Amino acid sequence: MNTNNNGKTAYLASSDDWESWNLQFQAQVTAGDIWSQIQGMAPFLDKPTAPIPAQHKHKAPSQSTATA
Repeated sequence: MNTNNNGKTAYLASSDDWESWNLQFQAQVTAGDIWSQIQGMAPFLDKPTAPIPAQHKHKAPSQSTATA
């Protein structure tokens, strides 16, 4: 876990650190509005796929614009 709003870093090195780490984690997840994804109630976004150039119309520049 990185840092919370007050600039402190919370490390999860032992069970004694759980309370502060968990509170900081929940705060960051809530701030990022991804709590429903973390809880499994909503899917994360799918990885985007690359476009296939052959499926798109494209036009080569004309000779007159290329030499101008």
